[in-house]
Amino acid sequence: MKTKYLITLLATIGFTAAAQSPNIDTVTLGWTANTESDLGGYKLYATQNTNLWTHVKSVGLVTNTTLLLPAQGTWYFILTATNTGGLESLSSDTVSYTTPVSPAKPTLLRIISATATRVSTITTATNLILLP
Repeated sequence: MKTKYLITLLATIGFTAAAQSPNIDTVTLGWTANTESDLGGYKLYATQNTNLWTHVKSVGLVTNTTLLLPAQGTWYFILTATNTGGLESLSSDTVSYTTPVSPAKPTLLRIISATATRVSTITTATNLILLP
């Protein structure tokens, strides 16, 4: 006798889900180009606390850049210009961006139902005639 078991769980199987899936937040900032002939580039400062500018990125002579934000929350940005002699201008006005808030994580994940089906197959041999 052969027995086959078919178990169906009411859950999706076949993908791997991380325990916590981080969000990836980016912001693109743009500005008007300076016109000095000795313009060396720009420095972009970013922080979540305007008393301590924790992130600095030299962006060269472009007039926009995209930043990957390392954490959620409100971010503040200022920009300075540098000249070819290495001098830095006063900062631009401060602009801010607040990342979207993630929804709360679901709680109490559980299996509500499971179904088990057993199929039995019996093979019998009757009235066999053997031919020479």
